[in-house]
Amino acid sequence: MRRAFISIPMKNRTREEIEAQLKRMKEIAIFKLDDRVEFINTIILDRMPYGTKFEAVWYLGKSIQLLSQCDTLVCLKNIDNKYNGCIIEKEIAKRYGLYIVEVDLW
Repeated sequence: MRRAFISIPMKNRTREEIEAQLKRMKEIAIFKLDDRVEFINTIILDRMPYGTKFEAVWYLGKSIQLLSQCDTLVCLKNIDNKYNGCIIEKEIAKRYGLYIVEVDLW
């Protein structure tokens, strides 16, 4: 069974928008992977430590920790350049040989 991380844009989006897109991406990934997939929760609930200067970098670090527990990345096929975290997560997956499932939602 594959263990999957879903890379999803979160910048300037509501929790409802994010959760709806996560649900759709999971459905597509399950179809592409024939139901043999376990998804880890990619929404970070931890609070940043006091004094963190770059919020986005802190969250990206947490995401990379979660990605390290997976063998599969589910991501958007054509990600906008304004979503640095998603681009970096995909590049890490490529460079370290994770299986990548690209989803075309946009």
